[in-house]
Amino acid sequence: MDQITWATAVRCPITFIHGMADPRPVGPVVALAAHARAPRKRVVSDAGHLPWVEQPERVREILAEIVATASHHD
Repeated sequence: MDQITWATAVRCPITFIHGMADPRPVGPVVALAAHARAPRKRVVSDAGHLPWVEQPERVREILAEIVATASHHD
């Protein structure tokens, strides 16, 4: 299954996290997000391709936001 098929098939919100200094361009991430239901996009400053390694506290904040938002919808 390719990424577009996967993103289209997923029925819950997907959060796309991208490091601002990632050598890979953000354009394909935005394009993939356009195929998802209720996509959320987060760009992490001062991070490259591995934001969870380079900025773990910021990624924890994003994950906490996702969990808090999900708990309000139940």
